[in-house]
Parts: sequence; structure tokens; C-alpha cells
Amino acid sequence: MYYDGFMNYLVSVSSRGLIYIPKEAQKKAKIKKPGKVELIMDGNEIRIKAVKDIMDFAGIGKKYAKFEYWKNFRDRMEKEYEDVS
Repeated sequence: MYYDGFMNYLVSVSSRGLIYIPKEAQKKAKIKKPGKVELIMDGNEIRIKAVKDIMDFAGIGKKYAKFEYWKNFRDRMEKEYEDVS
């Protein structure tokens, strides 16, 4: 690995096509392990972008949600489903 001072890294590609992303770059790009990244092809260049996992959003709206509203909503949906079948 080579770091040139401008946040550019020279990394090796294994015989299986795997690359190692240095820890500093993972932190800066907010790449979580385990996780996913998006490879963006731009001509002959590849950019790597962190992708949020759907589980990162779990509970994010909890402080805004009214529990009784959602409980009543679920009860209505279950009742209407029973009425249809």
C-alpha cells in the first residue's frame, strides 16, 4: 500500500480480483464491515462509494411514530385481510 498524502492509495489486486481498502480510507468513506459498496465505472476509472444497509434505517423514526396509530393500522389491515379471504 502506498499513500501519497492526497488521500490517494495504491493497493494490490489479488489473483482472485480482491482488493484491500485501507482502514483510514474505510473510515473516511464510512464503509462498515460487513457491508456493501457501490463500484461506479467512469470510463476506465472505478470509484467506490459506501452503500447504506437497510438495517441502518431501523428505528430511525421511532421518536416520531405514535405506537397507538401503528397498532390500530395493523389491526385494521389484519381485519380487512380476513374480510377479503
